[in-house]
Amino acid sequence: MPGQPPAPEHGSGGSGDSGGSNVRILAVITAIVVLLAVAITVVVMQPWQDDDGATVADSSGRPTAGPGHSGGPGRTTQPARPGDSANPSGNTSASPGSSPSASASPSASPSASGDPGTQAAALSGLLDNSGASRQSVINAVNNASGCTALTAAASDLSRAADSRNALLAELDTLKFDALPEAAPALSALRTAWRESASADAHYAAWAQAQADSGCGAGQTSKDAGDAASGRATAAKQAFVQAWNDIATRFGLPTRTELAI
Repeated sequence: MPGQPPAPEHGSGGSGDSGGSNVRILAVITAIVVLLAVAITVVVMQPWQDDDGATVADSSGRPTAGPGHSGGPGRTTQPARPGDSANPSGNTSASPGSSPSASASPSASPSASGDPGTQAAALSGLLDNSGASRQSVINAVNNASGCTALTAAASDLSRAADSRNALLAELDTLKFDALPEAAPALSALRTAWRESASADAHYAAWAQAQADSGCGAGQTSKDAGDAASGRATAAKQAFVQAWNDIATRFGLPTRTELAI
C-alpha cells in the first residue's frame, strides 16, 4: 500500500541487538563471579598455608619444621641451645662449662726410690733359704768319703749345686739401689754361692765316679771340690763381716759363714 513503511528483514533490527547485549552482560557477570570465587579461595586458604609452614615443638620442647618440611627459603633453623649434644655434622661436642674428661687428668708422679730397709729385708729372707741343704751336703760328702750310698750321695750333691745356682739367680732379681753400702757384701755373697755350687758339683762327680768304678775313683773331682769349698768358706766369712753391720742397723738377724 502506498505510504506504508517496508517490513523489517528477518534476523535484523531491535530484537537482534537486544540478544547480543544480553550475552555480553552474562559474560561480565560470569567473570565477576569467577573473580569473587578466586578471591574467596585465597582468603580462606591463607591461614592453612601459614599453619603448614609454622614450626611445631618436638618431644624435647625445641621447635622443629612442620610435617614434611626440612626448612627452606623463608624458614630459619632454630639455633642449638647451650648443652645440646648434636652439631650439624652429627658429631657430639661438650657443652660450655663442662668438666674435662678423665684422660686429661695429670699422670701419676714417678715412683720414688726403693726403701733401704725393705731391700735389706728382702736379702735377709733370701739368706734364710741358703742353709737349707747344708746338712744334706755334709751327709753326702761323708758317704762319699766312706764309699757308702754313693748313688744317693751323688744325687743329693747335684741337687745342692742346683739350689745354690737358683739362689744366685734369685739374688740377681733383687734391687739394692737404695742400699749402696751393701755392695761389698753382695759381691762376697755371689762368690760364696758360686764356689759352693762348684764344690757340690765336683763332689757329686766324685761320688758318681766311685759308684761306677769303685772306691777311690774320682780323686781329681774330689780335689777340685775341696779347692772350691775353701774359696766358698773365705767368701762367706767376708760376706758376714760386711753384712752383719747392715743387718743390725735394720733390726735383721746376723749370720755366720756356716749358715750361708
